[in-house]
Amino acid sequence: MKPTTAELDRRIEEVKQALITAMPRYAIVRNMAERYGVAERTADNYIAKAKTALKVEHEADRPYLMAEHVAHRRNLRAQFRRQNDYYGELKAAQDEAKLLGLYPATRHELGGPDGGPVEHIIRFEWADDANDHSDATPA
Repeated sequence: MKPTTAELDRRIEEVKQALITAMPRYAIVRNMAERYGVAERTADNYIAKAKTALKVEHEADRPYLMAEHVAHRRNLRAQFRRQNDYYGELKAAQDEAKLLGLYPATRHELGGPDGGPVEHIIRFEWADDANDHSDATPA
């Protein structure tokens, strides 16, 4: 029997709560099958809808979440300052600045063996086996 819209919304909300608590997929599927007698595919549809709803909610709450996290770090900085923990205050300040995007992007360099350059090997392959063209030249 097909659930009503209200019942479907309730089930998706239940799956959202399970996802928030990091319940694994197999447990959600099993739970939905035991409680509502739904097939695995239906439970997967519930999971997909719940994930979409979570994304939409997260994007709507993004400005609030940013403000909340900045406020939390500022509170930590004040606590560290009262305790004369300057290292803790510095780390909280650095984390706040990183969260706000105040630092330039970090650069990552790739290196080859022993810090040398990365070797690229260019290999050409032809479809016909009659000619042996197995040249491999380092770049």
